[in-house]
Amino acid sequence: MSFKVPFRSLVVLGLVLTFFAVVPAGAQETTLKIAIIDVQKIITESRTGKTALAGLETFSKAEQAKLQAQSEEIKQLRDRISQGSLSLAQEALAELQQEMEAKTTTLRRSSEDANQRVEKKQQDTLRGIEAKVMPVIQQVGRDEGYTMILRKFESGLIFASERIDITARVIELLDAANPPASSP
Repeated sequence: MSFKVPFRSLVVLGLVLTFFAVVPAGAQETTLKIAIIDVQKIITESRTGKTALAGLETFSKAEQAKLQAQSEEIKQLRDRISQGSLSLAQEALAELQQEMEAKTTTLRRSSEDANQRVEKKQQDTLRGIEAKVMPVIQQVGRDEGYTMILRKFESGLIFASERIDITARVIELLDAANPPASSP
């Protein structure tokens, strides 16, 4: 029976072991201070994250509306074809069928393009949030003397006491550093 350990877990374990191996014997009494952060909670509960997510949702809905309009055109063509199957000439039906197929192909391509645009916007949004959050996390780490700050769910962490979760502190400082935009 073989047991596979995720590479990230090995890296984290290696870093911790390296820390103890490199620290001089007399200095090993130094306390290792570790904290965790919940990135998802930062995104969903901070003002910066909420604003970014609202912008992403608006963008996504606009893309969906464009696709819905194209889909509605196809539905109308399909209805015209089914209603005219007995009354329209074969040439007219064939023309409508070709138009519907072309619009269906266009819709499929538009849908793929829209998905790519939404994914890119999502990546850009997350990068923007990260650019604002990382300095705050680093500040908390320096100011409060943390040796390590790990991401709660992405680090391979299996268990951590809620006492070392500094997410609320990071959100508080992030919101303070990024006040809401003033309304005219």
